[in-house]
Amino acid sequence: MSRLTADNDSLISAFSDLLEEKRINTILTLEEKAEKSKRLAKGRYDRKKEKRRKNPVGVLTYGNLGGTHNVSRKPWTRKSNSSLAATIPTQEAELHGTSLMNEECSGNIPHALEETESPSSSPAKESELRSPSPPIVESSLMDHDDFHSALEQNVLQEFNNVHFTSKNLTQKPMCKETAFESWKSKQEIVYGSLVDSYTANQNLCGLCKAISGYGIIKCKDCCNYLCFSCDRKRHSYDPSHQRMYFKTDSSFKSLLPTEFITSRGEVVEQRVHVPLFPLPICTECDSRETSCLIASSKICYVVTRKGRLDLNLPVFHCQNCEKSTFPTVEDYISSGFWPGTPERFTVLFHQDVLEFWHHLRLLTPGTSEQKYLECLSALSDRKPIDKKLFSEASKAFGYHHHLLDKRIKKIDKTSCRACINSETGKPECLACHIDGNFKLSKHLIENESKERSYFGNEIICDDSELNEIMEEVNRVKPRVQKHKGMCGNSEFKAAQEVSSQRKNLDVAGNMMGSCGHATIQQPVSVRM
Repeated sequence: MSRLTADNDSLISAFSDLLEEKRINTILTLEEKAEKSKRLAKGRYDRKKEKRRKNPVGVLTYGNLGGTHNVSRKPWTRKSNSSLAATIPTQEAELHGTSLMNEECSGNIPHALEETESPSSSPAKESELRSPSPPIVESSLMDHDDFHSALEQNVLQEFNNVHFTSKNLTQKPMCKETAFESWKSKQEIVYGSLVDSYTANQNLCGLCKAISGYGIIKCKDCCNYLCFSCDRKRHSYDPSHQRMYFKTDSSFKSLLPTEFITSRGEVVEQRVHVPLFPLPICTECDSRETSCLIASSKICYVVTRKGRLDLNLPVFHCQNCEKSTFPTVEDYISSGFWPGTPERFTVLFHQDVLEFWHHLRLLTPGTSEQKYLECLSALSDRKPIDKKLFSEASKAFGYHHHLLDKRIKKIDKTSCRACINSETGKPECLACHIDGNFKLSKHLIENESKERSYFGNEIICDDSELNEIMEEVNRVKPRVQKHKGMCGNSEFKAAQEVSSQRKNLDVAGNMMGSCGHATIQQPVSVRM
């Protein structure tokens, strides 16, 4: 038994070297290198796991394939193949010796052993695994040369057939060159599809299934072909969709939100109002669900992420009392439209545009508001957009969403939830880092009306409160009467109060304190 164990160890070591030599001679691809790394890592994990296992009580022999269940066996691992006692029946050693050794190397024997020893295994499986019950002779072993050749053939076949299969390879991200070649190979197909997007390949309406004789309308947002009547019903209340009118002579025209097609194929203009939620109760007769929207003669334009749309202001009309009322600022904002001013509604901004700009300027500091509006204008044939009204609507949008976070979601943006006082269990600034940013400056302009902030002193400390703190500090430590005076007797250069370089600035910068988790506690404006 010891000689067999030593032979098995030497053979496995020899064929491991043979396998490694074959891998060296083979040009490995990136996928094969990744698979090799995973295999080596798994081997290291198995060896560490084997060392942690306890020594088993008994040893399972090949003779137990005859159907004996009351034997104790040690847990099987790949390394335990060399230490198994190879007591094979005489007749089966001659007939199935090579297959048994091949199964031993490929790792199939442990599963067969578990199925055989399990009390719940079926009799059919046990009868297949049982030997013809010949006398067990431990000295009748496979010839050394036969085992050598069988092991070599199995290892090489497993390396050639299993190692290079794509099922065991993880999908790697596509590199830049591979993506370029993929797009390049499908260049003509993509170009043909792009040309087809500007054509109509049918004249059947997708809603009423009617055939139009004067052309068809293709809506890219609905992803459908519409006849003239279905298009009027669908897009009179949803003007933001991109529509194209294809005529019978294969020409097409991009339709404006207020343009529709008659039954004879003529393009006509129609009033289209801004889509709003209808009133649940009429303000005049208190009747329910009798209010509808109609378009007025007043013109306005709405800015969406698709550009500028020229529409008509809506009017609430009650079908019961025949009274008409104009919407208020509450009706517009609850429907997702923010006006430039809350008194006039000639310019409206959809909340998607304002929300996109809110995230864009926070994630990409320095982005020009003017260029953002020019991009929206380029999507709508260079129609101008009022920058001042957009700025006012954007500020109001950001501040009121701040109130939503503060009052409804109970979010305090000046307190860090990671800094917790161990005694009280409440957020408290445990450490504070002071730093200044002198790029947030504002030039001093004479006779300029002072702008007021929506946030007040919620975020940036008010100047009056800051002056009181500075006077208190100066009483304790008098101000140094020098050109480069500091606040009190401080050596903090960023707290310099007098500077000839910034004498023409109204606000020289911003000073703030934050904790270690980058939560700003209290910023102040630096004035020279």
